[in-house]
Amino acid sequence: MTVCFDDATVLELIEGRLAPDALAAADEHLDDCIACRTLVTQLARGTGPDRAVDRVLERGHTLGRYVLGDVLGAGAWGRVYSAWEPELDRRVAIKVLRDGADRARVLREAQAMAKLDHPNVVGIHEVGDGYVAMELVEGDTLRVWAKSARTWREVARVIGDVARGLAAVHAAGLVHRDIKPDNIIIGTDGRARLGDFGLARAKHDAEPDGAAGTPVYMAPELLAGDAATPASDQF
Repeated sequence: MTVCFDDATVLELIEGRLAPDALAAADEHLDDCIACRTLVTQLARGTGPDRAVDRVLERGHTLGRYVLGDVLGAGAWGRVYSAWEPELDRRVAIKVLRDGADRARVLREAQAMAKLDHPNVVGIHEVGDGYVAMELVEGDTLRVWAKSARTWREVARVIGDVARGLAAVHAAGLVHRDIKPDNIIIGTDGRARLGDFGLARAKHDAEPDGAAGTPVYMAPELLAGDAATPASDQF
């Protein structure tokens, strides 16, 4: 079975960083996969060289009232840094947009997350000019966490946390639209939290808009062009 692109491959592809062999394999896959072809096209429109500049900000750089630390991760829309908020003496995570990226999407993510106050959903603190300040969760993504041997009790606990977080998302009138291992954080306290609400929509506004999401984790009805629902999140 052909495996669809993960986030890292999509980002390397649209930025021209794939090695020749990997690029040839990606081109072959795109010839056969409409979902990945649509996704890459949509992202390339928003992150091409004329519209998105990826700057790595140095430690100590200030954004609003936050002082940036290390890079925690990167994606098609920007980078996430650890940061310190001197006024409240607390550590946070800051998502910083690439120059020219879709700021409306980040605002939408922040608005969606701000509606939620749940132990299994990453909390949001503030929306600034080109950044979002969020709860800093010490831990690993579910993808990394799952690489180690786990007992069935550990797995059941994480699945239960994800289910409770997703139930809270749906109760708030939202659909996440991008549930996948990279968007679930397992804290050092063992608690799982849902994050990355950049594709979230209100239930009544989750109309089809192409291959929104990560193809390999999308429900069949989404790949067929139907609207997202709580059921497709659960898939």
